Amino acid sequence: IEEELGCVVLGPTCTYATFQVVSLNTFLEIPIISAGSFGLSCDFKPNVTRILPPARKLSNFFIYFWKHESKVKPSIWNSTYIYKKEETSEACFWYMNGLEAGSALFSLGLQFKEIIRSVNGFRETVNNPNRKSNVFILCGTPFDVGALVHGIPMDKDIVIILLDIFK
Repeated sequence: IEEELGCVVLGPTCTYATFQVVSLNTFLEIPIISAGSFGLSCDFKPNVTRILPPARKLSNFFIYFWKHESKVKPSIWNSTYIYKKEETSEACFWYMNGLEAGSALFSLGLQFKEIIRSVNGFRETVNNPNRKSNVFILCGTPFDVGALVHGIPMDKDIVIILLDIFK
């Protein structure tokens, strides 16, 4: 080979698998193009190109959004609830883990963050007059939000932020 032949790894889409390939890649130096690999463990790897944004970028967006003030959002936020569905896509899993990670900048900038892991937990929290935040983040579809809030009264100050990854 006269250094004219190119080589690239297409995939994997799974964060776990990509991390393993990236670990091998430290001496192989082969570019990797992945449609997934959203997790923080694949961040700042020089040979990895992701088609969709990594969890870190989503987390960074929320850092700036929480600090933003405008007519629509008249105050800085410093708290949130994160609802993690039991059954979810890999993309949602990694995006929500990126927000949940205690070492991530988003988490470090919050005064309060709590993970809710069940529909009943969500409904109890959203109706609790002593809740510590009015902001709820979840990853899924509009149908998921509808199913969560169906038939329950909600305070007008509740904000649900839906991460609908593919729409």
